[in-house]
Amino acid sequence: MPFVVDNSVVVGWYFESQATPYTDRVLDLLANETAHVPALWVLEFSNVLRKALKAGKADTARIQEIITLVNALPISVDHTSVECRKQPGPGAAIWVNQLRCRLPGLGNSAAAPHCRQ
Repeated sequence: MPFVVDNSVVVGWYFESQATPYTDRVLDLLANETAHVPALWVLEFSNVLRKALKAGKADTARIQEIITLVNALPISVDHTSVECRKQPGPGAAIWVNQLRCRLPGLGNSAAAPHCRQ
């Protein structure tokens, strides 16, 4: 049965200090199920990665590895409430596109042609 997962649970999969038996059980569910997250999760998770990098809790290579790993999981992002249209392709590309749409000066430029005008 599909389920909704919170950002704090996903973070526990990649940062030992946030891992709990519960986060481990939820990760095990993904072997046979799909997790759903709201569009806001993209920004929440990106912010955790940014803060971890800034605080020295993870280096750039580890952050890239986490992004690759999370993109391989069956996580469905509900894009119905975001300003950008849902783009096909891997989750990381969608994240980058959504972030570009929210950055001043990029949302209406050639760098982000998929953003709504």
